[in-house]
Amino acid sequence: MIKIFYLWAKYFLGFYINFLCFLNKVDGEDMKFIRGLFLLNLGTVSISVFLHTLRFKKVLSPRLTFTLYLVQIYLTFGAIPFFCRMFMRHKALGMLVLLGMLCNMTRSLKVHAVWCGMMHYLLVFTEIDW
Repeated sequence: MIKIFYLWAKYFLGFYINFLCFLNKVDGEDMKFIRGLFLLNLGTVSISVFLHTLRFKKVLSPRLTFTLYLVQIYLTFGAIPFFCRMFMRHKALGMLVLLGMLCNMTRSLKVHAVWCGMMHYLLVFTEIDW
């Protein structure tokens, strides 16, 4: 589950949103959602460090801190219904990002490098209306 979370975060909360911003395809409503999502992710990192400190100082048990950590990182999946609005308007880009996520799962640097090169070419050198 941790791997799925990190790949979801890297590709959809990272690449997909950055690609949309690069292409100037984000409207005001989407930007509100993106800012809220980024604040949630920043809070997740800060709280995780604090939980680790409490565990290290033996204030909280390792099991409790890990459980709290899992709960907070999976809260980002609660953003999926809101994320669907952006995804449905830019399906081709979403499918290419999903392809990148699948390429990453092959663990082949060459396969992932081809995806990165393809995305760079498509985003910079083509006139596709995403």
